[in-house]
Amino acid sequence: ALPHPYTSQDRPQRYLRTASAIATPVCLFVNRPLAAINPFFIEALFKEALRTDCGLVTGIALDPNRRNLNSGAPFDASFVQPLGASAKPVSHISASFFATRRECLAAAGGLSILSPSDMQNTAALLAGNAQRQNLQILCTPCAVATLLRP
Repeated sequence: ALPHPYTSQDRPQRYLRTASAIATPVCLFVNRPLAAINPFFIEALFKEALRTDCGLVTGIALDPNRRNLNSGAPFDASFVQPLGASAKPVSHISASFFATRRECLAAAGGLSILSPSDMQNTAALLAGNAQRQNLQILCTPCAVATLLRP
């Protein structure tokens, strides 16, 4: 979590200092307010991100013109099992939320690529790195969320 309170001027420096303390194998980026529809939202992202063939995972896939292609799948009543859905490879993702393994972040340039004011660029750099390393960019229908207005 970011330290609070912070001003717009010191936010990037504090953000990077906080990010440098990352010790988990998966980095989750949530870049706008959202409400998880699936109570296993984070677990779904982490499960896919931990795959050795995955470089980046999200719940929102985009087409090259940045229009939504996929943002979840219908679930059974318990939210445990998506109905007939599994993670699928995609080429473009939304920067609203995504996850990557720590080593993928390091291979893409580490903390220097993080831009709190331009997470779409950060997501694009991570996606480009995944493609160069022949890693998949995945969209999991299990990471279902409603994006809220800031």
